Amino acid sequence: MLKDRKFRGSRGQIAVILAIVLPVTVGAIALGTDFAVMYLNWVQLQKAADSAALAAASYLPDNTPGANSAAITYARMNARAGDTVHVTIDNSDTPQWVRVQMSRVVPYSFGQALGLTSATLNVLAKAGITSINTATGQGGHLLPVGLDCPAGPSSCPAPGTQVTLVSGQIGPGSWGTLQLPGMNGESDAEEITHNGWVSSDPRNPNAVIVANPNQGSCAAPGPSCVNLQPGKRDAKKAAAGIQDRLADAQSLNLNDSAADPNPADPRVVQLPIVDFAGAHGKSAVLPVLGFAEVWIDQVNQDNSVTMTFIQGVSPGNRPGSGGGSTACVKGSSGVCTVVLEQ
Repeated sequence: MLKDRKFRGSRGQIAVILAIVLPVTVGAIALGTDFAVMYLNWVQLQKAADSAALAAASYLPDNTPGANSAAITYARMNARAGDTVHVTIDNSDTPQWVRVQMSRVVPYSFGQALGLTSATLNVLAKAGITSINTATGQGGHLLPVGLDCPAGPSSCPAPGTQVTLVSGQIGPGSWGTLQLPGMNGESDAEEITHNGWVSSDPRNPNAVIVANPNQGSCAAPGPSCVNLQPGKRDAKKAAAGIQDRLADAQSLNLNDSAADPNPADPRVVQLPIVDFAGAHGKSAVLPVLGFAEVWIDQVNQDNSVTMTFIQGVSPGNRPGSGGGSTACVKGSSGVCTVVLEQ
């Protein structure tokens, strides 16, 4: 009898606890559902703003009306009825960026029981143009291929010059594969050459490549000192990666050329300029003296590469860090490429 009374008493306590806890639990689940819906809407809205900003920036610097129209078109294409769009374009003489702000009102479902009616979501996206010489890394343009210009940028071929560089042979007019931060030797040579090198952490000073024209020699790898791998196997894999880029370019069918390159073309690449002196046909740590922007014409049967120089280079820039401050004017500062800044 005593046990039965205790059991009935326990059931009563459980009922009281459930009466207190259950509404809180159900309310938390309900609000969690509303917050999940809010997050989904925020992601959709941010993607709409990002695509609008990137599409608009491709019209800069010489067609701001087209940039404004593209921003609105792409934003509306990915928006919902009732979403607001506000476009701001750089008003300088050579506009460099587009900012797209979007907002959306999302009603609460379960939250209405707590007096919550709706929430306004706001997103911001900013995209700009910059010279490929200061932006590579994001666009997959930087290749782990060292170009030998012993005296730095001034000793590289002039813009428009077509040259054939011999792979795996260290010396003037040749090229060798580099071990950039994060690369794992021969196994990465073809993939990174195909897809381009991107810094694993642009904020880490040891994970970027910095041109240092005053660097005379290098004792160990660092931001402006890279490992050279002169082996023919590495060069063969790098040449295969370049051939893959040519195949990608053919499939894109962009109808551009070295004289008028499209920044989306895989044939437009940036190569670190190094001084092969002291390598003597073996692995060495070499200084990065600058970067050369070139157009890849073809890979030959002996793994040599024929390319056309587009522009000289930007000592001091950090191509793997994703961005530079130099205004990009098409035709005078190299190839302009579009990057998402915010």
